[in-house]
Amino acid sequence: MIKKISGIVTVIFISIMCSSCIYKNEEKDSLNEDNSIRYMVYKLPADFSHSEKDINYSREIFIALFDGLVEENDEGKIIPALCESFEIKDDGIEYRFNLREDIRWSTGEKITAKDFLAFFKAVLSPKYPDYYIEDIKSIYGAEKYHKGKASFEETAIKAVNDSTLVIRLNNKDDNFLRNLSKAKYLLRKDFKFLSDLKNNYKDIACSGAFVIDSFGEDRMLLKRNPLYKDKDNNGKSHIEIQKKSGEEQALAEFYIKKGDLFKNPPLNQIKDMESKGDIVKSFSGNILTLYLISKETGKDIYFKSALEKAILAGILQEKEEVPVWAQYSHGEDNYNKGNSKKESINVNSDSYKDYEKVNERIRTELQSARELLKKSQYKESKAISIKVGNTEKSKRIAGMINSFLKKGLSIKTIISYHSEDELKEAAEKNSCDLLIGDISYKIAEDSLFIPLFFDFDIWCRGEDINNLTFNGRGELLLKELTKDKNTYKKDNKKKDRDFNHEEILPIG
Repeated sequence: MIKKISGIVTVIFISIMCSSCIYKNEEKDSLNEDNSIRYMVYKLPADFSHSEKDINYSREIFIALFDGLVEENDEGKIIPALCESFEIKDDGIEYRFNLREDIRWSTGEKITAKDFLAFFKAVLSPKYPDYYIEDIKSIYGAEKYHKGKASFEETAIKAVNDSTLVIRLNNKDDNFLRNLSKAKYLLRKDFKFLSDLKNNYKDIACSGAFVIDSFGEDRMLLKRNPLYKDKDNNGKSHIEIQKKSGEEQALAEFYIKKGDLFKNPPLNQIKDMESKGDIVKSFSGNILTLYLISKETGKDIYFKSALEKAILAGILQEKEEVPVWAQYSHGEDNYNKGNSKKESINVNSDSYKDYEKVNERIRTELQSARELLKKSQYKESKAISIKVGNTEKSKRIAGMINSFLKKGLSIKTIISYHSEDELKEAAEKNSCDLLIGDISYKIAEDSLFIPLFFDFDIWCRGEDINNLTFNGRGELLLKELTKDKNTYKKDNKKKDRDFNHEEILPIG
């Protein structure tokens, strides 16, 4: 019996020693430097070759690894990136990019205009999804090449020499440079390696500020690219990306200082975190939108206008319900539209000083909404079906809309929750009356929709992290992140990323 117990103790002792050794090895592999930043995410990227989902979900990581010809700075201006300068000629038809002399791949090879030719030949090919052509189809011959009706050599993307790239358009496109600065057009090569990041990270050539130093099951380490064009790059922080099981785990580790940065905490914690100065907001790039997609109401302008006015009245009446992470997309100007200065209402203030004026506006909007509803094709006895995403944000928005329609127009609703793919299918097949999703959904060209809210990402930043820098699209620039033990968040006020919603607001 004594021998048996002794054996068990020995096994336990060996197990503890082994686990201790393993723990020490893992610690040795992690970064313990003062300037390393622990960025917590809920999913690590798998494919940066052409996967729209991976690139969009992990776009902060993606734009840290790759640069493009141009980029959008924190003021929303388009500036040179891998090019030294660009010239616009022939009344906006020709774009000439003069590449920098000091740009190199992280593997050491010089970046030339031929690399851009190879890149565009790959991403615009028929093998790649329409996602890549949709924003630069104004390039002469690009759409024909993508559809397999022409060769790449017939497109107007030409390398004049190693340091000059010329692109000609079919017609003037004022948004061409802004579209070209988007993440999907950042320079990369060796797409076979990019399609499997975890197993090929050592072979990936990067054109941006970071390289992938290691990639495990729950951890991805980004180290500064020593060959990057910015000579100050090497002195800045490395990024240790840690995969967490969800927002609750990320929040817990944030508060015990095991993580420095993460995005989108539990919604019920945001107000408390905001009061402590722990969060910064940035536009996520999504506009939460109400689509009218049924055959009866999808083209009914009276029904659309009735809903719009009822929602507007609801926002005015119950402004405290509008969440921190969203901003009503029509803004103050829309609330005041058609009013004289005397009658205008400052709805963006924290409180209303003139309640009588506000209540009168609510009554006017609701009366107008009810009159428009009578003119519409809506039948009073019918319950409206609404499909929304199966996320906490979507459910909150759906609850608000349900309340506004019920109180303002006595419309009954049936709400169901769905995956992203199911919502896209519903939008294409018109399988419900209303659908709440982002602005990217494809619906019939003449169908109506109402932009509801600008969606914001909520960034939780540790006290050692200096000010967060975002580009004009609200994307966090990891290359600008630094860690400083002397930074104190209470003295270093965090400023939410502003954006010009007029530039991105669609017309319904």
